[in-house]
Amino acid sequence: MIDDMNYHITAWHRILNDLGATLSLERMKAECYGKNNELLERMFLEGSPEIEKDIMSLEKEKKYQEQFKPHLKLLPDLMNSCRKAYEHHIKNGHRICSDYVQYRFCIRQSFIKTLF
Repeated sequence: MIDDMNYHITAWHRILNDLGATLSLERMKAECYGKNNELLERMFLEGSPEIEKDIMSLEKEKKYQEQFKPHLKLLPDLMNSCRKAYEHHIKNGHRICSDYVQYRFCIRQSFIKTLF
């Protein structure tokens, strides 16, 4: 629904390097997949308590949201397509791959929630 991957990559790159990692942006791009805790386990905090990964995940989401919020928009023509379906009483659903914090942020900022 949105194209925000570069903002996730940049946020993780900054956070992990601020903590002492020496990751290039290209390496971060290659490793930036999966849920936040999975990425942390794989890249930096192997074997760390879940609460520590949860705290870092929230910190990353804050940085991501600060950077991405002014640029958040739906993919081209998605809002129009959803609006037309809504007007014609065609039911829509949506599937998310992100965590609830990310999902809520995007839905609230894009105003698409009114069409579901």
